[in-house]
Amino acid sequence: MLLHLNNAKFSSLKRLEMEKAILKQWINGYYNVYRPHTNNGGLSPCLHEEKWKQVIPVS
Repeated sequence: MLLHLNNAKFSSLKRLEMEKAILKQWINGYYNVYRPHTNNGGLSPCLHEEKWKQVIPVS
């Protein structure tokens, strides 16, 4: 019985880690790169950041 519970805990932790990885991939691969945001004037966060860097050069 104890072995079964340990396997269940391991499975749920492994699943949680997989779900976190999938979510992270979606955020970094689509949400920040391609998805337009109204707060950024219809630009994706990455494109907005690039335009901002061009306007305000880092010294």
